[in-house]
Amino acid sequence: MTDKTVASICPECDTKIRFNEGPGLGAFVRCPECNTTLEVVRTAPLKLGWAFEEPFDEEEGYRVRRRN
Repeated sequence: MTDKTVASICPECDTKIRFNEGPGLGAFVRCPECNTTLEVVRTAPLKLGWAFEEPFDEEEGYRVRRRN
């Protein structure tokens, strides 16, 4: 039998978060340890980032909104 469990690390508290099946790109998850809302930013390998984070433009000095 194939194990479909995947895991990633919370960028806030370094807790290993396991999933029974891989979440989709853009899915929101909550860390069970620190309660931070995270977003799936890459699926292979699975990587989580902070949800609702807007990149900062160093040259212009303001937040850049992502386009969907």
